[in-house]
Amino acid sequence: MYNSLIPYIPTILILGLAIYMKSFIKKKAENFATKKDIGEITTIVEEIRKQYNSELEFLRSKLSLYEQSFNSIKSFERNALIEISNKYSAWLHSLLNFNLIFYSYDFYEPLLQLPFNVLQKHLEFDIAEDNLHLYVHDMQIINKALELKLATFELEGSLFKSLSLFITNCKLYNQKIELAEKMGLDRLEQVHAEYIEKQEPVIDRSMQEKVTIANKINAPHIEFIKVLNHRIYQLIQVNTNSL
Repeated sequence: MYNSLIPYIPTILILGLAIYMKSFIKKKAENFATKKDIGEITTIVEEIRKQYNSELEFLRSKLSLYEQSFNSIKSFERNALIEISNKYSAWLHSLLNFNLIFYSYDFYEPLLQLPFNVLQKHLEFDIAEDNLHLYVHDMQIINKALELKLATFELEGSLFKSLSLFITNCKLYNQKIELAEKMGLDRLEQVHAEYIEKQEPVIDRSMQEKVTIANKINAPHIEFIKVLNHRIYQLIQVNTNSL
């Protein structure tokens, strides 16, 4: 029986070898495919990681830029708040720090320059107010600034009115005194009395109106300083937290 199978042994061996080789080649192909897939996956992962790191770095740079811009804007706002406070104080002091009692018919020329100085301070305040509107959007601050400005307008108008009357009386006195000198002592005394009669009410009214209006300004001025201080401290807190 076994002898009858001998002629088929080569065929069986070849067939077995073919099956083995097929299995071996398939296994190798699978292993090769697996290695190739792993390589491709690794490459893809590395590309994704590079893209992620690149995008992350871009976002970090963008965030840093936003933070710098934010801090710069807050710095501009803080400076605008300080600036308008300083410019208002300069404007107010130019209105309050003078008194007509120190001037007279032979010493009034310095008063001619006073309106220009006051208007210059007023202009500087207006510029600071425009700058405030650019960076500050707190309506409480804006409304307080407007309230204070309107009250100070009244003081400025009162000063200019008194100043104009006082200077006019000085000029008229100097004109009349030249004629009076030719008419004798009685006329000189009369002209001087007329001058005093005209100037005293102007000086008194100027002082009274200045005190009255300054008292009206005091409360809104204090409120304005309070809201400015509150906002400045908020900005300092924001800058501290961002460190």
